[in-house]
Amino acid sequence: MTAADRLAEFLRTGRLGLLAVGASYAEVRAVLGSTELAIDGPDPVYKYAGVELYTDGATGLIRTVQLEPFGGVLRLPVELGLGDSLAVPADRDGLVELLDSQGLGHSLGEFHVPGQTDLMVHGSRVMAFCHENGELHSLAVSADRPRTPTA
Repeated sequence: MTAADRLAEFLRTGRLGLLAVGASYAEVRAVLGSTELAIDGPDPVYKYAGVELYTDGATGLIRTVQLEPFGGVLRLPVELGLGDSLAVPADRDGLVELLDSQGLGHSLGEFHVPGQTDLMVHGSRVMAFCHENGELHSLAVSADRPRTPTA
């Protein structure tokens, strides 16, 4: 599977290897090991390279997987077994081109923050958040976001 295939799979399914909404953080930690950064609290957040995992403190399950690329490159934890990085489009226009080339429907709108145009991938909970200049800030999938129509 190529890096482009892995990114398309994440956009289509919301999964990146074993990282997925509903996965057990204990099982993920068993594979990835200690985290680079942990934010304690009732719902802890764990950071591995360019990946943040938001968990439900009561259940220990992952509720959000957020990918944070920088300059078109997403750093991955090597232990994930998908390589150490993944090329991603650097901006909204590049992401739209990728989605169109993969036959993935999408919508632009103010889904998260009023006044901020985000991109939602149809059929999954994946959202793309961009800066005002269109630069891609993050890709995220969350149990807190409703699924969109598959059209």
